[in-house]
Amino acid sequence: MKSNHPRYLVLLLTTACNLECVYCYREENNHFQCMPHEIAEKGLRLAASSGCSFHIQLTGGEPTLEPELIEWVASLVRKEGWPATLGIQTNGTILDAPLIRMFKRYDIQVGVSLDGPSDFHERLRGKFISTINGLKLLSDHAVPFRVTTVITEQNVAALGQLALLLGNFTTAEGLALDLLVCKGHAALKSDYVNPASAQELRNGLRKLMQALGWINEKRLHPIKLRELESLKRAAKIKGSDFFCHAGRGESLA
Repeated sequence: MKSNHPRYLVLLLTTACNLECVYCYREENNHFQCMPHEIAEKGLRLAASSGCSFHIQLTGGEPTLEPELIEWVASLVRKEGWPATLGIQTNGTILDAPLIRMFKRYDIQVGVSLDGPSDFHERLRGKFISTINGLKLLSDHAVPFRVTTVITEQNVAALGQLALLLGNFTTAEGLALDLLVCKGHAALKSDYVNPASAQELRNGLRKLMQALGWINEKRLHPIKLRELESLKRAAKIKGSDFFCHAGRGESLA
């Protein structure tokens, strides 16, 4: 694998979280930590040292539990003038107007974790109404967002319903699919949550694509599927068999 300059930096701002997802990759552990400023700055300066453009992804745990750290990172990036985009992945349950105004001020792209309609999301993550209220706030403030879904045996058949749900939000612009990784809670609760089979995945994706096709005919801005967009971009990169930064040796966490 060819080693390149980092183009994708992941900053795990905190290990603390306000949810208890049944498939969380973390094992039972009540010792939570927040990333020190000096570690965050070291990672940022390392990623910026090549002068190439790069993306910074803020994650956790639940990163919105640390709003001051989010602003510290974002203000440093903008003050230094680095050629970087900023993104955050959140469960959306504690979004409020001040946080969303901060996202707009620093041009932070927003990703929200949502595992399906109410019954499915409650079973896997919890606090569905709080998450939906977060999506409404983003739309009310004209902030674009993408949704990431962890696909399991329990929710794969509802992917089409998820697309229909997203169609209600004018600023929803993308959907990303992550396959279940059986470690941490997911390994401990294998009697409760399991990966989808290949056939279940095919059927679920078929329903998803049908729903997206129907929705996008009626939307000014289409909801795009990350996996399809990644494959399209990869097809344009000569000499690479990989469609992600990690595969090309460009990711740093």
